[in-house]
Amino acid sequence: MGGGGGNDDDERASAEAVEECWDLPEDFNLYAKHEVGRVPYPSKRGGGGSGAKHSFLVECIEPDTPLDINNRSQSSGQYDATGHCVWAGAFLLIQCINELEGFGIGGKRLIEFGCGTGIGGLALLLANDASIVPSNICFTDNDPDALKVCRRNCKLNNLPEQSYSLLELTWEEDADAGLM
Repeated sequence: MGGGGGNDDDERASAEAVEECWDLPEDFNLYAKHEVGRVPYPSKRGGGGSGAKHSFLVECIEPDTPLDINNRSQSSGQYDATGHCVWAGAFLLIQCINELEGFGIGGKRLIEFGCGTGIGGLALLLANDASIVPSNICFTDNDPDALKVCRRNCKLNNLPEQSYSLLELTWEEDADAGLM
């Protein structure tokens, strides 16, 4: 995860505090590195900001490497870490977050499908620009363990509970009409 200010001792303490909650299968722990990293926001074009670095924290594991994939083929194969990783596409989304100005999402309720760690929704909820901050995000994933990581990330960033909800949802299922 990117560097970007912050106190490394605080981040290590946070990682140690939540690491025992992971409850990963023993054979998976051999290959996964848990971390809490600081994700920086991009500066606005035109330099209209105060110059202060804005960032948030995300708990995750590193995405699979070819070695991990090979080693997993020798493990029980019952654990999929896809939703516990932060993928390159999430960082690209955050780099484009300032482009969302003018789309009218500020104050709206949004849904994030396949949220995993929740990095996309977190970026919106914690943005400095009120024109892109939704009133609520419903984080959804079909992996209940990924939703636990997403909930911890919301708490790690001190999000008010009324600003988000979590729902186990498989895309093939019909969503409850009360969802949105």
